[in-house]
Amino acid sequence: MNIPNSILDTCGDSFIAADGDHIKASTQHFDDTGLMAMLCQHDIPIYIANMHTAGEKQFYAFALISALLKDLLKDWTVGLLYDIAYQIHHSLLKWNIMPERMEWIEFGVSVFHAYGLANCGITPSVEGITI
Repeated sequence: MNIPNSILDTCGDSFIAADGDHIKASTQHFDDTGLMAMLCQHDIPIYIANMHTAGEKQFYAFALISALLKDLLKDWTVGLLYDIAYQIHHSLLKWNIMPERMEWIEFGVSVFHAYGLANCGITPSVEGITI
């Protein structure tokens, strides 16, 4: 996922999930603001993070990815499908988070969210077929 910073910035503004400052739930009335879950390919929850800050902060995704990788063999390849996978990938590289495991992580965006990427200048494709 080699995407220029200019596109990441523009695209990040168009996805609510990429806006860590977008408040969906008030912390004024609730201790917990939501859940973020990591599911297997069969939609069975593997890990669940209890969100306690307003907005979808990337550290929740980092924590889930880290927890998963700790439980897997070091040479297993993991596919991560997330609506802002390109932003997570960029941040992991930029901040040098989990550098020893990056070669075993494949990032992807679901078809549902891939159409939104076209507005950002990214041409989505499925198995090499441009959408």
